[in-house]
Amino acid sequence: MRSHSTQIPESSKLSWMLLPTKKNTDAVQSTTDVLTKAGYIHQSQSGIYTLMPLAQRVVTKITQIITEEMERVGGQRMSMPSLLDPEAWKKTGRLKSTGSELLTLTDRKGAQHILAPTHEEEVTGIVKSMVRSYRQYPLRLFQVTQKFRDETRPRAGLLRAREFIMKDMYSFDVDQQSAISTFHAVEQAYRACFDRLGVPYIVAEADSGNIGGKLSKEFHFASAAGEDTVLT
Repeated sequence: MRSHSTQIPESSKLSWMLLPTKKNTDAVQSTTDVLTKAGYIHQSQSGIYTLMPLAQRVVTKITQIITEEMERVGGQRMSMPSLLDPEAWKKTGRLKSTGSELLTLTDRKGAQHILAPTHEEEVTGIVKSMVRSYRQYPLRLFQVTQKFRDETRPRAGLLRAREFIMKDMYSFDVDQQSAISTFHAVEQAYRACFDRLGVPYIVAEADSGNIGGKLSKEFHFASAAGEDTVLT
């Protein structure tokens, strides 16, 4: 009996890959147009995109780099649910302050749920219920998961979408100085991620918004299509 390998050689992969490219007819194109015509993404509806096989390969590789750098500074990867209890959001006041940007749904029993835009309340509840001693700190917990936001006017393609992939880390420290040390360690980890990707970036002081906190920095990629003005 002969056995035949079903593994497809690397040299043949492009010939069988789902790669729905389109002809380039415009002199000036947005990033979304470029990604669509190159077969990386497909717009399913307003603000919602399908990642085609090429894009998924890119995301997988980027996620691996992020995971390695976060674990290098003591991060532990986890995955929290997309459906969240609104009661925890009521306690922190963010149910009201976030307002209409929250995507919510009601199940068949009449219970309400939030489609997660972020997980501060959820992860705090987990740590509160599981940590028994200060000796278990510091904790640096992160995930790379789907998030949801009810954008009034989705724009800029993947940048301001209703459903998107986000890496978020939550740190728990014994005192303020330890928290500041964590902040700087994670900042260096982000720099390492961008350096490994070879992407030019600008780091700027930022506003924490309704998440709170005294320290916040944003990493920007300079582009003519951007909406922010960065002061350096």
